[in-house]
Amino acid sequence: GNPIPDELAARAEVRRQALADGTANREAAKPFPAAFQETESMGWIPEGWDAGQMSDHALIEMGQSPKGDTYNADGEGMPLVNGPVEFGPYFTNKSKWTTSPTKRSAKGDLIVCVRGSTTGRFVKSDGEYCLGRGVCSVRGKRSQCFVDQTFKSSIATMLGLTTGSTFPNWSRQTLSGFETVIPPVSIIDQFEELISPKIERIESGVLESETLTKLRDTLLPKLISGEFQNSKT
Repeated sequence: GNPIPDELAARAEVRRQALADGTANREAAKPFPAAFQETESMGWIPEGWDAGQMSDHALIEMGQSPKGDTYNADGEGMPLVNGPVEFGPYFTNKSKWTTSPTKRSAKGDLIVCVRGSTTGRFVKSDGEYCLGRGVCSVRGKRSQCFVDQTFKSSIATMLGLTTGSTFPNWSRQTLSGFETVIPPVSIIDQFEELISPKIERIESGVLESETLTKLRDTLLPKLISGEFQNSKT
């Protein structure tokens, strides 16, 4: 066969040893190419895959802050996310609203900080939000799971492309034009089919935990103060 490129020699040796001692998972390896091709922009990538950009996988919506006099904390209008203040451990938090929403996220989008020292931090959107200028939304064209993992694994590299004299900033051009591989549609669909149910279970657990936490925080002070009485005591 063709000679193994120096950049892939170490991986090829690991694979050779796994085949020799019987530890290779042949079923797991079936979806993956056994050969690589060299590209000008990304170097060596699996044969049959393409070199492309993040915009081939995702729609990037940069935020635009609404006017300040439209903000409120009373739940009027659409919830606003402008940065980590509205970030929970997994999902966005509702703490501020606007009656004049501008750019919007959809449920399932990845919400990412694009300005300042928090650039690269992210959460998942649990619904429709107004996007302030400190964030953007990343929405998968074919597979949200694939886009989420591709984006997360690229953050360190993308931070190296940031601009700004004091703190990094990401522009639409930086994010949309970020170079990435494009697997065949069949591979993306297999990934979505495998990972999506697992993500759904994780998110269901997160929502249940958040509901129980809110219930505890509401009831515990009332129990301690004696506002609620336990009928068995």
